[in-house]
Amino acid sequence: MSMALKDFQVLEIEGTDRVAFLQGQTTLDVTRLEPNAPLARSAVLSPQGRVLATFWLWAEADRLVLCLLREQAEFLKQHLQKYVLRSKVRLAVHEITPARGDWIQSQWPPLAVPGERTDGDGHEDLLTRMIRAQIAEVNAATRERFTAHHLNLDWIGAVSFDKGCYTGQEIVVRTAHRGNVKRRLRLLESTQSPATDHEPRPKELDTLSLPSTVGVAAAPAEEDTQSTHAVVVNSVSLNNRILVLAVCPVDAPDEWTDGTHRFSTCTPSGQPRPQA
Repeated sequence: MSMALKDFQVLEIEGTDRVAFLQGQTTLDVTRLEPNAPLARSAVLSPQGRVLATFWLWAEADRLVLCLLREQAEFLKQHLQKYVLRSKVRLAVHEITPARGDWIQSQWPPLAVPGERTDGDGHEDLLTRMIRAQIAEVNAATRERFTAHHLNLDWIGAVSFDKGCYTGQEIVVRTAHRGNVKRRLRLLESTQSPATDHEPRPKELDTLSLPSTVGVAAAPAEEDTQSTHAVVVNSVSLNNRILVLAVCPVDAPDEWTDGTHRFSTCTPSGQPRPQA
């Protein structure tokens, strides 16, 4: 197994009903996937519109394949299994074989951020590259904490607004029509990083305290009510700094300190900035 994919497994869905089955469960339009086309980004939501899992998705000749965090793979399999009923599908979790790992890496979108500093020998794992590009990966600790809009899934093409019904769709459509998302994902950088090894989400950074004047406006029911905190989704320590993907109020400042670290907002080229 490639070390670049050590945090990931694949969930395979086989059977004649695989496309129709997954179409009713994911934010992406599965019917538009072509075999061996580039990786697509998608998510599975709860009936309340909260993100249960995020993943890379692609079609092969006789199956659909989801690549997601190892700690999420078996959970998502068991969750989807509840919806199988009479559908002719089979779900199975597998390790990523060397051949498939090579293919996945060859299909990675260009995640490098223009102007972003590189670290080490440049051979970053997938999760680190995703963090740099503001692509969040929900894990066991953050299931059901965020909506699709919190994680900017609508900005990166991971949500289809013209497909048929799927679990959680009502909340996604309502939020899009209202246009009043109060919290959005941001990439933050601290140059006062603690000396920790690489972790998907260091425990000391579950939340980041924000200035008391941030996020005081009332939020809709589907919004996170922790208005004075930035909620960490993923983070990684790189040399003497730390990169953090966190869901922040849209009126959070570009720079602040939480008493331990000083954070500044990084914005990859072409990425929309949150607007109040």
